[in-house]
Amino acid sequence: MSRSYRSAVDLLSPDAVFFLGDLMDEGQWGNHYTFHKYADRFDSLFGFSEDKPEVHVLAGNHDLGFHYAVTPFRVDWFSKRFNSSTVDVVFIRGQPFILLTSMAMHGDGCKFCHEAEVAIEAVGDELACAKRGSCSKNVSARFLPYRRPILLQHFPLFR
Repeated sequence: MSRSYRSAVDLLSPDAVFFLGDLMDEGQWGNHYTFHKYADRFDSLFGFSEDKPEVHVLAGNHDLGFHYAVTPFRVDWFSKRFNSSTVDVVFIRGQPFILLTSMAMHGDGCKFCHEAEVAIEAVGDELACAKRGSCSKNVSARFLPYRRPILLQHFPLFR
């Protein structure tokens, strides 16, 4: 797997690589030690270094579990280890990418979903003001000039 990844990176020279989840096999069931063992393996295969592109990671259901199996401590482990949150915005050459954790999109009002909904609304407000071409003082201008964002998440938007 590592050899294929390195070959693709060497041949294509991407600015960034996005991993859309399922970095582990037993994220829902594993303990802290098991989580870090899988994370170390991922880092050894695809991790960060000066000669590699930016790496961005989304959590998948095999990393955290399906919606009702997700626990705050697993979300915290993943967030800290991979420097990610339920909603992230990344800019590559001025192009915005919005990364959403699919398991937080259940919409049932739980803490996990609520935090993601608040973050999505904030990003939506920023995008709306950038599209208008002007932002009020209390809204970030990081999306100026406006470019349509690319949305990435673990689950497909349509099956």
